[in-house]
Amino acid sequence: MPQLETYYYSDQPTTCPKCGIRTDVVLNMSHTMSVVQVEECLGCGERFMVQDEKN
Repeated sequence: MPQLETYYYSDQPTTCPKCGIRTDVVLNMSHTMSVVQVEECLGCGERFMVQDEKN
């Protein structure tokens, strides 16, 4: 599996950094210490990680 780009949560809905379309959560690890979610774009299919800024 290729390395996924990592971005930080914001107060806005998550959108694709490539095309700007909304995303869907593929893997939710927000219950772990790293507080990470893997998101997939509903438009282009790009996958990336979203992480809490505190970690």
